[in-house]
Amino acid sequence: MNGFDRLKSTFRRTFFSSNDADTSPITTRREDFPILNRHLSSYERFDLSVSGSQQASSASLNNINPIVETTSDGVEFHPNNSKRTLRTIPGVFCPIALSMFSISLFMRVGFVLAHAGIWQALLQFGLSFIILFCTLLSVCSLATNGAIEGGGVYHMISRTLGPEFGGSIGVLFFFANVIGNGQSVAALVEALVDSFGPGSSANAFRDTHWWRFLYGTIINCISLITCLLGSSLFSMATFFIFILVSFVYLMVVVSFFVKSPLDVPIPKVNSYVYDHMAANMTGTVYGRYTGFSAATMRENTYANYTIDYTTGETMDFATVFGVFFSSITGLLAGANMSGELKRPSRSIPTGSIAALFFVFFIFVTEVLLMAATTDRFVE
Repeated sequence: MNGFDRLKSTFRRTFFSSNDADTSPITTRREDFPILNRHLSSYERFDLSVSGSQQASSASLNNINPIVETTSDGVEFHPNNSKRTLRTIPGVFCPIALSMFSISLFMRVGFVLAHAGIWQALLQFGLSFIILFCTLLSVCSLATNGAIEGGGVYHMISRTLGPEFGGSIGVLFFFANVIGNGQSVAALVEALVDSFGPGSSANAFRDTHWWRFLYGTIINCISLITCLLGSSLFSMATFFIFILVSFVYLMVVVSFFVKSPLDVPIPKVNSYVYDHMAANMTGTVYGRYTGFSAATMRENTYANYTIDYTTGETMDFATVFGVFFSSITGLLAGANMSGELKRPSRSIPTGSIAALFFVFFIFVTEVLLMAATTDRFVE
């Protein structure tokens, strides 16, 4: 009898499957395997529909474990998390741009151009940004591989490669951040002392080792307080500083076009110039701002590696490249804000790529403007 029923059901599926209401997956499965009818029928007593109490339990669980939703393009995010308030511009773009602008924009581009010339400076910029772009592709692949929790790069690497890799890379990244922060603070102190210290009209800062250490400590404390007060204050401060730096750089670009040629005094701290290259000269030694000049552009085209007055050593391509590349680190500053980003899987790739190309454009523009208007000091 079972064989007859099985043959009958097969015939009905073959010729009347579109009109037969009993050909659901469950019915078909039970007809194909009638020996399981007795076991499967025992589960029909249970109603697996969601009741009101189960819905309440599910709601309470959702409050504990946030729901992960997916957009139309497959990007996962947490829709209802009050702690995630930052968007792409303040949370990713501004921190990365500021980290890469930190020293190099106003203090290292002239150093690179004076030694390397236009062609080698552009080559160094290209190498640097190719390395950064390859790193960025890896970060984007990690950021789009599922929902992102807090923890930044450590969380993304630990989730993908395991806690062993995440922990080791996290320790290295911690020390890299410490060194990078110290480098940025030292550069800020150097700029303050050179601009408002001895020899300037303001003369507001003293220039000794321990005074510089005190200035750096104060700046570190201000940064620590800003970070401890929360991500919202940090993002506001970052956005404000980014607007300020952008305005200052815009004024620098405008000055290239409106400023007439003039002599620029070389600071006394450049002991190599005053002790060796201009030993027979008395008074202040001047460089020359020529304005836009084809002759100045040709003079700055090729490399001219000379002695650096801070170290007393002759510079070369590798040394200048190391100075520049170490000053544009900070590509992971946006990924480290993953716990505060509203949609980290979308914001990290978009903001990081936009910031990288924006910074590259700014550096190339500044090199070309500086090379066309500023003369080298060659004795």
